[in-house]
Amino acid sequence: GWTMVHHLSSTEYLNYEDTKFSKSRNTGVFGTHVIDSGIDVDLWRFYLLVVRPERHDTSFCWADFFDRVNNEFLDNIGNLVNRSLVYCVNNFEGQLKPAAYTPEQQEFIEEVQALSAEVSAAFERVSLRDALKNVLAVGKLGNKFFQDQEPWVRIKTNPSEVQATVNILVHLVRNIAVMLEPFMPQTSERIFRMLNVENQTWQHVESFDDLLDHRIGKPEILYSKLDVKNVDKFRAKYDGSAKADPWDKVELKVGKIIDVKVHPSAAHLYVETIDMGEDKPRVIASGLVKYFTPEELQDKMVLVASNLTPADLSGVMSDGMVLCASKKKKMEIVSTAGMTIGSIVNREGEQPCARQEKVSIDEFKQVDLRTRDGVVVCGDVPLFVDGISLKTEIVLNSKIS
Repeated sequence: GWTMVHHLSSTEYLNYEDTKFSKSRNTGVFGTHVIDSGIDVDLWRFYLLVVRPERHDTSFCWADFFDRVNNEFLDNIGNLVNRSLVYCVNNFEGQLKPAAYTPEQQEFIEEVQALSAEVSAAFERVSLRDALKNVLAVGKLGNKFFQDQEPWVRIKTNPSEVQATVNILVHLVRNIAVMLEPFMPQTSERIFRMLNVENQTWQHVESFDDLLDHRIGKPEILYSKLDVKNVDKFRAKYDGSAKADPWDKVELKVGKIIDVKVHPSAAHLYVETIDMGEDKPRVIASGLVKYFTPEELQDKMVLVASNLTPADLSGVMSDGMVLCASKKKKMEIVSTAGMTIGSIVNREGEQPCARQEKVSIDEFKQVDLRTRDGVVVCGDVPLFVDGISLKTEIVLNSKIS
């Protein structure tokens, strides 16, 4: 026969920061953004379940996201997993061996078993937040137990008792991994690999003896902490406000150096005369003396930031900037060999566009120009001239300026 519906689970609304999610206004973080964020998907699962709107509306907040992941999960569960397994490997070669539990240890086991039963009951009534809350509470109990047992002290006088402590902690880590699996499956799988176990089921959740005579695997850090410096960046990125694209203000053109002289009053500068396909050549001062001879620059095809506000460089009015990629002691002029003098650069998928308005050097620096694996890009988008991709050959990964 058919299985009849016996329970329906519904939620209230999840809001975004101090407003509502809106796909049309690009307000909020959505599926593809999760991938782009670089934050492990299980940490997203953890936070979204922690704030699951089961009884009332809740909000997704970036600061809260980072705080809860770092403090409630990593400082708790992540810490317990690492310190327990590392201690086991360093002091017992990862081996669990039978050892009698003290009354204090048995009392801890019973307390954990009672809390684990509450996790099961919460799942049965589909109270996912309560279930996860109780799993975290088990983790806190485990960390307190580790501290109270002081294995680093007792191992000198009672190694058998410390073996029992380690047995409990390793079982506890396994049990937590089982309870976490519905929430964070990839995290649980990683813990199982560290423990060198397979096919762990809910029947193991309250057991503290089935892994005796077992040797665990190699411990590793579960996750690195989220960098709280990124909170404002993510919040601004997904707040739905229209953001000016710095690229839309700048103009890059192909030019040819037709004359090169050392600056008359600044020995570290060249003064180049550059044909830009305009009514008259441009005069541009560049700090290239340290890297190139005049002969190397003569007749070279270059890429020029062509709508910069002219600047007085030691008495020479410089009308633009020759663009270079540099890294450590290497400097490479972005070559436009074979391209048409005066052609304007465009981003992939866009048309070249002349800019009449001048921009300051600070405005120009807001454009994320760089070479990535030898391809010149703006952000992540390749740049082209007349359908030809701009590339470098020596400095393959660096900022361009």
